[in-house]
Amino acid sequence: MLLLIATNLEKNQKIKEAGLYKQFWVSFDMGPKNMAVVLKNEQYLIAMFQPVFGKLVEYGRQMRILQRKTDRQRRANNPDNYNPDGTIKKGKRLKWKRSKGYIETQAKIRELHRLVKETRKAALNELSSTLVALGCLFKTEKNKYKSWQSNYGKSVGSYAPSYFIKDVYSKAENAGNEAVKLPLKNALSQMCVCGVKRKKNLSERLHSCECGCISQRDILSAYLGLFCSPDLGEWESIAREYHNADRQLLTASHRVYSSQAASRQNSGFVLCLDKRQQSCSCRNEDGHLGENFGNVQVFKDLKTLVGELSLNRKSVQLSSGIPCL
Repeated sequence: MLLLIATNLEKNQKIKEAGLYKQFWVSFDMGPKNMAVVLKNEQYLIAMFQPVFGKLVEYGRQMRILQRKTDRQRRANNPDNYNPDGTIKKGKRLKWKRSKGYIETQAKIRELHRLVKETRKAALNELSSTLVALGCLFKTEKNKYKSWQSNYGKSVGSYAPSYFIKDVYSKAENAGNEAVKLPLKNALSQMCVCGVKRKKNLSERLHSCECGCISQRDILSAYLGLFCSPDLGEWESIAREYHNADRQLLTASHRVYSSQAASRQNSGFVLCLDKRQQSCSCRNEDGHLGENFGNVQVFKDLKTLVGELSLNRKSVQLSSGIPCL
């Protein structure tokens, strides 16, 4: 616990050195398997797409291996408790024999559950502390997390979206920041910056509209949330006004997510648009999107980006990161 507090203090110090402490509007698009976060101020536009944390994925693989092992051991120790088709016999009270190996495997599973819980809590606390240090205004939709538990129980158990958003809002309110919850009737995941509303299937993770806007679906939803207010009816016009300057990042999110999906990667990414230099165009001579997205840089996580911004506070443009191709 003390180590986690020390790490958060060190990270907050880097954020202050970069001049970014409480400088961003922050919007979330939460899902049962992943989340998107968009941060915006006058200098930068940052988008983060975060699936289940990598260490939890590794623990999940180990858990499935051990669970299959316990099933084999249980069947080998109790062959009379199963029907010929492999199902458990019904209609009478069964007595189960537990071998020494079975007990040892169960102990390993319990230890993995403990590691998953501690790793998830530490990762989410670290991420929430960083976002609260960066943000001054927080927005997210009023999702029904209990319904997610019944429909996506396994994913919700690994990712804990309700715990994360409650942690962020609690820390934000304690720090004196504004925290807003948006009504679900806005259906941000179905909207475009041009105001067109189109119903999408859950399997459709990329957004493309006739107006020319293309983006990763969750990132676009979080981006629109920045301009959405429970009392503001014409928020789409505000989003359209900003979209001309921010479209490089939205387009880059479409390209990066498509590239990861094609290679079957699920590692997440962070994009940063440096708006201090808007002279670079992301279109070629034919007017089509080129391979260079101007000032958009790709980073592996938010921690790497914060470190880079603290080192390059006085520079004109971010010096490292992977150019978005």
